[in-house]
Parts: sequence; structure tokens; C-alpha cells
Amino acid sequence: SIEVEEAKQQLADCIEQLPEQQRTVLSLYYGEDLRLKEIGRVLNLSESRISRVLAKAEAAIREAFDA
Repeated sequence: SIEVEEAKQQLADCIEQLPEQQRTVLSLYYGEDLRLKEIGRVLNLSESRISRVLAKAEAAIREAFDA
């Protein structure tokens, strides 16, 4: 299905445009299945900060797909 492949490519392109910290948090959260607290330990940031970074990254991705 070409539409699925196009959506995957659009998602990859969008993620590539994110700041490094957001890409890292997305990767750890969705790719490595780490919890926010665990990501915070890895990146030496508070759990609430990780939550904000993740939310900002997800919002940017949603915005890119809505555009």
C-alpha cells in the first residue's frame, strides 16, 4: 500500500526535523519502551521535563500531519 509507505516516510521526515532532544525522547519512549522516569534518569532530566519534551514532539508531529 503506497499510502502507508508515504505516511511512514512523512513521519520519518518529520521526526528528522525535530530537535535532537525530542528525537531522543521519542526513540526511548516508543522505540525502547522506557517510562518517563527511566528516560529522565538516562538524560539526567526530571520526569516532568521529559513529559513536556515528549508532548512537544508529539504535537509537532500531529501538526505536520494536519498540514
